[in-house]
Amino acid sequence: MLRQRLHRVVPQRSEEGTKKSIFEYIEVFYNNQRIHSEIGYHTPSDYERIYPRQAA
Repeated sequence: MLRQRLHRVVPQRSEEGTKKSIFEYIEVFYNNQRIHSEIGYHTPSDYERIYPRQAA
């Protein structure tokens, strides 16, 4: 579904270009700007910075 929506907005010449665009969308928007209720209304990037993983 994301691939179809993205392809309508930003036409790509190849499947590799589409994959690259999806990866960039996830890294730039989803992980850095979109807040998530499950992690206290933080972005995933902020959450990882605030609560670093504990060494096991």
